[in-house]
Amino acid sequence: MSAWRRPLAVFIGGIAGGGARIGLSAAFAAPSGIPWDTLVANLSGALLLGYVLTRLLAGARRTTLTVPLLCTGVLGSYTTFSALSLETWMLLRGDRPALGVGYAVASVILGLAAAAAGIRLAERTP
Repeated sequence: MSAWRRPLAVFIGGIAGGGARIGLSAAFAAPSGIPWDTLVANLSGALLLGYVLTRLLAGARRTTLTVPLLCTGVLGSYTTFSALSLETWMLLRGDRPALGVGYAVASVILGLAAAAAGIRLAERTP
């Protein structure tokens, strides 16, 4: 395999995942100040990553570029740890510190639950 194919797969997947993330942010534009778009992106991304990676590692049809394209590229750019960190910091720093703590804790716990649900769903898929 040519050395440039894996980075190109990640790049193309990143464009797709980034586009999906922009669309999600537009759909969940919340004047309340609660970053719902980031929470939804991270939870749905954890669910999808758990499912897709489990299926691919279990022997589902794939090429050598499937994991870099779908997991690293698409889901890596769709989810956003940096936005989670920044938005949590802004909530903590502002006048809503309890909401910031709750947001951070909920993101981690619900993210783990979503990944576990994706893995279990993939394991039950024939």
